[in-house]
Amino acid sequence: MRLPTSFLPDEDQGVFLTMIQLPSGATQERTQKVLDTVTDYYLHNEKANV
Repeated sequence: MRLPTSFLPDEDQGVFLTMIQLPSGATQERTQKVLDTVTDYYLHNEKANV
């Protein structure tokens, strides 16, 4: 008996990863503003995928 195999599993783990890099020394306020901008983008422009 042979089990089915594939290169990548067909599963959605419900994980979304975004990496953001700001210059060294960026303030907490600037960091939060960038995070808010990215969050807003995903919630409005990628709504069907999020």
